[in-house]
Amino acid sequence: MELEQRVKALEFELKILKNEIQHTITQVHELVLAQYAAEAAAAVSKPAESPTPVIKAVPLAEIRHAQHAIVAEEHHEHLKRLEVWAKGSIERLGSGRVGRLVTLFAERGYLLDVDRKQLIEVVARYEDTGPIKAPLTQVLDAVLKLDELLDRAADGEEALQIIEEANLG
Repeated sequence: MELEQRVKALEFELKILKNEIQHTITQVHELVLAQYAAEAAAAVSKPAESPTPVIKAVPLAEIRHAQHAIVAEEHHEHLKRLEVWAKGSIERLGSGRVGRLVTLFAERGYLLDVDRKQLIEVVARYEDTGPIKAPLTQVLDAVLKLDELLDRAADGEEALQIIEEANLG
């Protein structure tokens, strides 16, 4: 049973990586097309010296550099959104509950290691001054919001299992 869950988690991570790669390739493609369109527009506005537009060759290293910059910026924005989620959740639920939630998501393979480390650092900055008993609606909202930030499909039943397993209610 545990092996099956790990396989499912790995399949899910593989889908995420595939989507991220496709998204990055699409963005690079759009950047290259935009560059060509800008150059073509500039060539059209100049007096035509030749009937064919000039197409600039872009070195593969330059494309890879642009791709890495895009991925780095996207990941930075993703980390910012996770940090905002963590701070808001800590205010409502307390750092102890948020820490348990982050740990459980990591154990289930829903969080990348770098994301887990970032969230644990945020949680560690706060004392656990959360309520003795957190309202289930707030805990459920935090779990579903984290699912959304991780591009996971919202599943109310699984969210309730996570809440029960992490003893968050």
